[in-house]
Amino acid sequence: MKHFLLVAPLLLSGCATTCVAGADVGMIRIESARFNGTNAPISTVYISNVMRDGQAISSQDALGYPMVGGEILNARVEGNSIVCNTACAFAHPGNYSFDVSAANAVTQKVNINIPARKKGLFGCGGVTTGTPVTLNLKFDATS
Repeated sequence: MKHFLLVAPLLLSGCATTCVAGADVGMIRIESARFNGTNAPISTVYISNVMRDGQAISSQDALGYPMVGGEILNARVEGNSIVCNTACAFAHPGNYSFDVSAANAVTQKVNINIPARKKGLFGCGGVTTGTPVTLNLKFDATS
């Protein structure tokens, strides 16, 4: 019985680690941002006015702070925006729309659907994950 009690916490902690590591943070991946015409790279973009499934959500919720906190894959919240140092990742499964802006660039609206899927047999109780969507953004320069 003593051995069972020592092994059980390890099994439970392994499950918790698997669930956290497989969490659905980072399903929208902004791989790159460049200017049209010159193809000059943009190192930082700003994401604002985030809507998920038709409802406005905070930048903290879109980034995944309630789940893991801190900086997540080169993204952080400043004011009402997500600051993305490309490449970055944010968001959970859902249907999203948001504005993306950058210095000296025209703001653009992005619409993305991230399909949800159930984790496999060892996914710790039916944790839902998503299918990541990768974006390579192109911006027009402001006049």
